[in-house]
Order: sequence, then C-alpha cells, then structure tokens
Amino acid sequence: MITEAFVTRKTVEWLSNRGWSIIAFDFPQSGTGFVLHPNDSTSKVKGAIIPDIVARKDEVGLILENKDRFNIADFKKINRLRTTSDFSGSLEILFGGEPPKTMYYGVAFPHIASQIQNAQPHLDKIDFLLTVTREGEVRISHTNVGEVF
Repeated sequence: MITEAFVTRKTVEWLSNRGWSIIAFDFPQSGTGFVLHPNDSTSKVKGAIIPDIVARKDEVGLILENKDRFNIADFKKINRLRTTSDFSGSLEILFGGEPPKTMYYGVAFPHIASQIQNAQPHLDKIDFLLTVTREGEVRISHTNVGEVF
C-alpha cells in the first residue's frame, strides 16, 4: 500500500527537482505544517486548514492536499481555498507578505486506476491532480493550468 507520507515525500522531491521552493509541508499526524486560519476566525483550530505541501516558483504558488486514496473532503477543502478569499490573511503570512501573483491548488494520491476514476467527477474542484506510482514516479494525471510543472 502506498501511504500518504510516501505520496508527500515523493511529491516534495519531484517539485524540488523541478525548481520549486518548498515553503511548508506536513507529514501525516506530524503537526509540522503551516496552519491557515480563516480571516474571521478567533479560534486556533476551528475552520483551520493545514496544507500538506506549499511551494513557490517565481510568481506561481502551489497548495496541495495529499492522501493514500481519493478523498472527496480534500477536493472540497482545495476548492474552498481556490474559490474564496477566506484564508487570504494566512496566505499572505505564509508567503512572507508577498503571495505569488498566481496560485494553483491540487491533490496528490497513489496512481491507482480506480482512485483516479473516483476523482473524475470532482476535477472541477481542483487545478491539478498528481498521482504517485509504487516506484515513486509522480505523474500529472489532470491539469487545467498548462505547463506549470
């Protein structure tokens, strides 16, 4: 079985090898990631999102959620980040006061045909889908952002 930690590690390596700077990453249950708080929140945890990978290359930023299988909740979480400005304050802090001009939001999980098929009806909620093979190869299984990678 391909774990979420494997997906995260291989995706971080893949992005780094393509010139992306990794701003933050969160291995499963590690608590090491950057917490995005909703702009109107007074709570430390309610409504917060901890992206699994945040990366930047020039004026383009990426935010990814990773799992060991398709999970609709991650697609909904990413869609909220990409379609609202609810977390703009936290994103500004995360990127050191200067967020990238362009942001793309995606999901990564194992390269398993049934899981990719489960994701098909929900691809409108994300900008890209990365999948990771058992051998650690990262594949772009869906993108609507062109040649970003």
